[in-house]
Amino acid sequence: MRSIVSLLLVLMPAAYAQTRPDARQIKAPPTPPVTVLVFQSGRAVLATLGPGLTLDTTASPPQIRAVAAAPDFLRLSKSGSGWPLGASCAKVAVYRNGIRQLEAEDYQLTAGIVTFRSGAASSDDPSEPPDIVVAECWK
Repeated sequence: MRSIVSLLLVLMPAAYAQTRPDARQIKAPPTPPVTVLVFQSGRAVLATLGPGLTLDTTASPPQIRAVAAAPDFLRLSKSGSGWPLGASCAKVAVYRNGIRQLEAEDYQLTAGIVTFRSGAASSDDPSEPPDIVVAECWK
């Protein structure tokens, strides 16, 4: 009986050490979405990390953290009667000469082309090629 208790005392820490991975053994996901195994309230759950989440392996134990999505800044060049974005964006903020413009009041976005408005005449674009037009593009 004494040998069985001694054997259990030797094997239990080894078994526990194998079930708890070291933070250095867990690699950060290369690109979202990635599915990771998460232990929540004593049960194993598969969690998908979307574009706003990352696995922080610098903490012990590793933690899932929110990551702020940064927009792309695009400097636009006038082409014909508008300012083409050149990228597909889910959300856009347009600045003309450093001043944020309001969609529908100051400009309209149609098929990826920004057209500025002047007063009541929506077809009259008051912008000029020397204007500096920058778009914040969230994908």
